[in-house]
Formats: sequence, C-alpha cells, structure tokens
Amino acid sequence: AALNGKQVLSFGDIATCSFHATKLFHTIEGGAIITNDDELAKKMMLYRQFGHIGDAHFSIGINGKNSEFHAAMGLCLLPMMKEFMAKRKTIAGLYDSFLEGLPMQRPVAISKTVYNYSYHPVILDSEERLHRIVALLKEQDIVTRRYFYPSLNNLPQFKGEDCPVSESISLRALALPMYYELEETTVKKICDLIKTCF
Repeated sequence: AALNGKQVLSFGDIATCSFHATKLFHTIEGGAIITNDDELAKKMMLYRQFGHIGDAHFSIGINGKNSEFHAAMGLCLLPMMKEFMAKRKTIAGLYDSFLEGLPMQRPVAISKTVYNYSYHPVILDSEERLHRIVALLKEQDIVTRRYFYPSLNNLPQFKGEDCPVSESISLRALALPMYYELEETTVKKICDLIKTCF
C-alpha cells in the first residue's frame, strides 16, 4: 500500500506489519518491524533474540525470530503479489457491483493511493443487520469476520476515553470473504444472501 508514491511502511519512526496467514502477503505466522533508524533497528534485533549476542547480554528480549520455513513460504508468495492484488481488485469490483444501492459503506481507494485489497470490509447501518447477515451466511457455510471489533478503547486493558466513531463503526463493520480462489458465482451468492437481509 502506498500514499502519494510513498510506501505506507515508510511513514514514522517505526512501522509494523503482520505476516499471519490471513494477510495478503504472509509467511503463515510472524511479522516485521520496519525502521530506517539504525539505533532502533539494533534494539529491535536484540529484543527478538533474547537480548543477547553470543554470551553477552545487552537487554531484555524474547525468541521472536521467524523460521526458515516461514521465510521460504514468504519467498514463494512474493513473485505472485501483483497477480494476487489484481484478482482481489476484481473480486472487490464484483462485490461493489452486486451490492450497489444497499445502505452500506464499502472500501474506496482514495486519490494517489495504491490499495492492496487485502480485506473487503463493509460498514452496515446497524449491528442487528450485521448479526442477521452473519447468521444467514453461516447457515450456508460462508465464514465472515468482525476484524475490527471491538473498538480498542473498550478492551479492559485500555478502557478509558470514549471514541464514539470507532465504537459505532466497530459494531457495524463486517469483513466479507476475500481470497484469491473466490469465484464470481460465490461472490454473487454471498451478495444475494446479503440482499435478503435488507
């Protein structure tokens, strides 16, 4: 993903990304921390390998390294990323076409962005409708997820300030199925089922 020709992961002092199997690019598990600050990079390297180099301990740390198998999986997928993104863009277009006119918000790639079509979340008009759609799709063995639920400020560890926009959207956001092998007939079936809930 990019904005104004600049990769999203290049913004700020540190950027993080997940390589979990549900992501567009993945290594089955793991992730990455990206920085262009040499001192931060050195600290990160220490944190991910127990805080030590050889027998010398420099800081606290964990065993946060990925295995060679995970790296191999990522290297196998890397050459196909453009193809994956193009197919997902086609699928997103099908969703937009089949769901046109329904009272829901769908992803829109804003000007001067490169959008990767990793997910296809929709924001419905009510949580009640979301539950009806999830239940109906589940009856047909179609799995959807509430990836953006709950609003992070409502987690017990972070309870604090009210965030009314985030809280509202988190109750109504649903990620529709999005994967490379998803066929047009299946997208249409999903959309036809969703339409019956309006």
